[in-house]
Amino acid sequence: MRTQDLIPLRNQFVVLCVDRDEETSQALARDVKSFGYVDSLSSPAAGSISLAMSEPPHILLVNYDAPTELEDYLVAIQDASPETLVILMVRAEQSLLAFELIEKGLAYDSVVKPFVSELELSQKIDRAASELYHLFETEQLREYLTGKGPNSARAKTGQEFNELALNEYLAQLGGTKDLDETIQIFLETLSREWNDVPVLYFKYLPSHASLPLALGAGQKIEKFRGFGVDLRKESPDQIVEFFRAPESSEILKRFMKEVFASDNFTPFTHTTEGEALGLFVALTKTPQDVFSLNSRALVLKRIFDANYKKNVTLKEKHALDISDSLTGMMNRRYFTQKLEDEISRARRILMPLSMITLDVDGFHKINERVGFQQADAILKAIATILKRTTRVNDLIARTGPDEFTILLPHTGSSGAAIKAERLRRLIESTKFPLLGQGGGQVTASAGVSEYPSLSNDGESLVRSADEALSQVAGQNKVCLAAAPQDFKMDFTPNEVRAEDSVVKR
Repeated sequence: MRTQDLIPLRNQFVVLCVDRDEETSQALARDVKSFGYVDSLSSPAAGSISLAMSEPPHILLVNYDAPTELEDYLVAIQDASPETLVILMVRAEQSLLAFELIEKGLAYDSVVKPFVSELELSQKIDRAASELYHLFETEQLREYLTGKGPNSARAKTGQEFNELALNEYLAQLGGTKDLDETIQIFLETLSREWNDVPVLYFKYLPSHASLPLALGAGQKIEKFRGFGVDLRKESPDQIVEFFRAPESSEILKRFMKEVFASDNFTPFTHTTEGEALGLFVALTKTPQDVFSLNSRALVLKRIFDANYKKNVTLKEKHALDISDSLTGMMNRRYFTQKLEDEISRARRILMPLSMITLDVDGFHKINERVGFQQADAILKAIATILKRTTRVNDLIARTGPDEFTILLPHTGSSGAAIKAERLRRLIESTKFPLLGQGGGQVTASAGVSEYPSLSNDGESLVRSADEALSQVAGQNKVCLAAAPQDFKMDFTPNEVRAEDSVVKR
């Protein structure tokens, strides 16, 4: 669900804000109300469980440090209000601990504080609200198909739906987060509903203006792999018209005749948030449009749409779980995970792994001078510089409000120091018009360390790079870390060329 579509629905969700004390939780609730979640409540941690039992909120926004025993608290919340989605507010160093709670199913999401902007917090709440909306929509459709009331499918159409089959369909959709698998489940269910009529799915590739056959049910599609509808000769307006009324498309009629020897088929477009994603085609035995005649099939499609949107939301959430919302780089939590993977890999192949921690000098003064929006734009520009001047295998993350960290596999400390100096000079020479007429100057300082020559694990690699940075922070300089006293390397790494970090063979 797009943010603009959710905005008028925000007032339907109850958000409970929990912090250590009443005053802080009330301040947070006021912020959330300003987003449009007008039914925002506040509570200190001590009283929030009983409040959740008496007035179950849709979303619980809780400070990681508020409950004394957080995991026990979350279990109690889950028992009191099973459908409530919990968002944890965490400090950067608590991100991995929060991720573990998310993996256990005790929390839905987390947001790092201090927030980069209020938009970051509102986006997190909006995603939780979107998922709840899709789940509610699915339940309403289920009741429509199986209910006995005046608004049920049975009352309106005289058709009954096998409740066992419906429950299986819902269980299958609810059991997957994969988008293609969600489509496959719908295809198979729809094919059975139409007495085993073959149903095909063509995935739309806008960059190629084509619809290759991707999935199918009721017919083996292996021999048709690689076949698809070619729209490259069509204008943008014609492509829009194709998806608006595919049953009228001469291109589709010719394709179905030539490839599937079928004159009778029923196409319908797969869209999400107004965007065409693909085309369903049922190979019907008669020219009648069975899709429009079968109200149960329409509801099956609506249930599919709701679950597909839910999984799109989850996919977007996962992308944001691993990336920084402002720069698109890895966030600190995901970077920490990747660091351990790279340390293990360095040990396995006996190659060095270097780290650059880069900090924008005096960023708080820039923020005060130009405002957070312009300051954010400067950070994005610096992030672009780092991305454009970094190798494909290097890993870049935003690890603090004005801090970036780069992992350089197969790179020794000398090569990393040279790289850091190049980045420092490049940032220094870049003009930023937002800072004044003619473009102002921004500088950065960096700390450099390496595994295994200057550290013996991921934690000490981060610490040594941070310590090196602290020696030159704010001075527009690069500092190389020194090995601790009596330091012993895990292994002797293969040599690399400092100038360009190419491995010596």
